[in-house]
Amino acid sequence: MDLQAKSAEIQQLKAENEKIKAENEKIKAENENITVENEKIKAENENITAENEKIKAENEKIKAENENITAENEMIKAENHQLKGTYLNATADPRTFTSDPMHNTSSWTSGYLSYHRQKRQSEPCQTGWLHFQSRCYTVGGRDSSDQRSWGGARDDCWGRDADLVLIESSEEQDFIFNSSLVGSGAGDRWIGLTFEGGAWKWLNGSDLTENYWTQPPADGHRCVVSDGQSGGWKAVSCDEKNEWICEKNALPG
Repeated sequence: MDLQAKSAEIQQLKAENEKIKAENEKIKAENENITVENEKIKAENENITAENEKIKAENEKIKAENENITAENEMIKAENHQLKGTYLNATADPRTFTSDPMHNTSSWTSGYLSYHRQKRQSEPCQTGWLHFQSRCYTVGGRDSSDQRSWGGARDDCWGRDADLVLIESSEEQDFIFNSSLVGSGAGDRWIGLTFEGGAWKWLNGSDLTENYWTQPPADGHRCVVSDGQSGGWKAVSCDEKNEWICEKNALPG
């Protein structure tokens, strides 16, 4: 090969090398662009993740606020029932009646007449009520279609000049379970115990001192039923539909 041919071949190789070098630079630039795009996408994903975490935190806050509102509503509802029950107790016996402009005369008259109708009875309890010591007891909502929430059950007891049962001794607890009030495989039945102000309280405002829980009360369960299977107590949602036990004073013998 002569010198001129060899020189031409070298020039061709150099041109090809330059071409390859240019292509490599182009690929390098494209890779850098891809890296920039990847970083951009990564940053956007991090922003989206941060936004999702923020939304999640806000949802948790809203959920907590809703639970607090629900708890406050249950507390207010229980307090209203307690106030209404206190008034009922006052009007059921005219000897305990006190003048109050918030209470109308017709309610007082109804309680007065009911009290004296009962006074004329020879038995300590009305027909359909069980007698134990100085109290009378009956069950409401035995038909499943008639079962009510805790508040609805208490309304029914008020209509009977009574209130949901307060269990004040182990003897009373045994009587309620061993009688037809709860025993013999009966269903769950509301009693007059609720969670308010951070503590379990009876409807007369007294604190719970002796309990018969079948299991520790769960958060958000603010009302109590007597379990027909075990005789113990369960804390449940106040909106559940259950039977209930009403209680009132027996007539003096």
